Amino acid sequence: MSLSLDRDESVAAVAESVGRYCGSLAEGAGFAEAWRGFAELGLFSLPELFGDNSHAAMVAAMETLGRNGFYGPVADTLTFAACAPADLLEPVVAGEVVACLGRPPLVPWPDARAIHVTEAGGDAALLEVEAAEPVAMLSGDPWARVRASAGRALGPFVPWADCYDLCVSGWLVGAGLDLVEAASAHASQRVQFGKTIGEFQAVAAPLARAVLALDAAKVLAEAAAAHLDAGDGRLVTAARFSAARAAEQAAITAHQTYGAFGVLEGGPVYARSRRIRQLAAQFPQERPVDALAALGTGSLGIVRAQAEMAR
Repeated sequence: MSLSLDRDESVAAVAESVGRYCGSLAEGAGFAEAWRGFAELGLFSLPELFGDNSHAAMVAAMETLGRNGFYGPVADTLTFAACAPADLLEPVVAGEVVACLGRPPLVPWPDARAIHVTEAGGDAALLEVEAAEPVAMLSGDPWARVRASAGRALGPFVPWADCYDLCVSGWLVGAGLDLVEAASAHASQRVQFGKTIGEFQAVAAPLARAVLALDAAKVLAEAAAAHLDAGDGRLVTAARFSAARAAEQAAITAHQTYGAFGVLEGGPVYARSRRIRQLAAQFPQERPVDALAALGTGSLGIVRAQAEMAR
């Protein structure tokens, strides 16, 4: 199967619109205000608006959100909008409630205005939360230890996991690229021993490697989205792992580039790095990587073909 990875105009417009909205948010704007704005923008309507091209649009939107430092349960809510039955969608798409994917005993965003979904016996199911105790998490987002039980079944969980993994991949790539670009700008201005630190190979080389890894993860995420839109989900888990590894390495490189400034709680790396590290290993279920599918049809296609012939 041959698929073009060039973003069509409508998908590119999604990324541009989300970026403009993020840029328009007033400094210190609250989560509820931002969330309502995303709903009015049509972010949570992407699965309905784009139909067979929805995964590509969601990845583009999530990458832009990662670049702009906004997370919240957007990946969860987009997944819900793409996979949940129609009778549950209206308040979520309207931005009145958030949707969250979690696996008890820990679940994210334990709010009365949240719909929680979990995996139970291979199916997605509504999670009926009976009691919740707030828990401090690495990302800084609100989580809770809950007593809960699975409720209404929502169908096979695999489509939910695929959609969520793709959305998370897009966010991780965007967040990693933003960190590396900021660190590179810092390296071009910070002077030590009469030179900018970016002129030293020990600083420049890790930044270059981080950019290459993130670019590769971006291509893989977009390829996985294009293939999933065509009904083939074999690249999704590889895309998630690639994005997580690249984003974590970008965070490490950014910390090293900024030096002591990079570990300050109010510094330019701290909050994004913590969220990257948590999200890289977060729900949903663990799934094996299809190594042959991940090889693709480019220069590594020869290896893939030979491996298939050897079966």
